[in-house]
Amino acid sequence: MNTTARKVWRRARSIMLAFAIMMTGVLVTATPAHAVINYWTWATSVNVRQNLNYPEYCRELPGTARCTAIMDQVNPWDAIGVYCQKPGQVIGGNPYWLWVITPRGVRGWMASYYINYPDNRLPNIPDCY
Repeated sequence: MNTTARKVWRRARSIMLAFAIMMTGVLVTATPAHAVINYWTWATSVNVRQNLNYPEYCRELPGTARCTAIMDQVNPWDAIGVYCQKPGQVIGGNPYWLWVITPRGVRGWMASYYINYPDNRLPNIPDCY
């Protein structure tokens, strides 16, 4: 291979490597930090809430007074995807609230009290920040 061909090959290889690094970075940043785990509720018509005007107000300390908008409702036959959990208003003796996605694709806050699990805190679910 002559000198010009080597230079062209090195340049092409550098461009391909830079493109691969760039694409890998895009894929890594687009991947969620953790998987969503499905749980079910034991009650019917459980509210999934949000605060449409001030979402950070609801995220700061989830509860019925801060998360005034009912975005959706879930039932025992609905798989509820749970992203994370954090303390908020105590419901039924349970202080945890969950950031969830409903089967209809609605995201919002739900009291962990209604999840069909014996403990207040769910296993393998990270804290919300």
